[in-house]
Amino acid sequence: MISSYAKEEDLQTEEVASSQIKEIGHTASGKAIYIRFGNGSIYRYSPSTQEDYDNFYESESKGKHFHSVIKRSINATKIHNG
Repeated sequence: MISSYAKEEDLQTEEVASSQIKEIGHTASGKAIYIRFGNGSIYRYSPSTQEDYDNFYESESKGKHFHSVIKRSINATKIHNG
């Protein structure tokens, strides 16, 4: 679970139906997006906006949105090895 490794107290997470991504989360302030991948690795993407998270959350394909938008435009920090 993302919340076991993230330091933010205002973190909200949700499991998602995706072949690549198992859980996503964001801070209430909207400044970071967290992603737990199928292999168990967890990454923090920041700086991000609430709009970045909303677009990701509402996307039909989390994997496609991740690869085409988040991975290309938001800095990543690995916080847990899978």
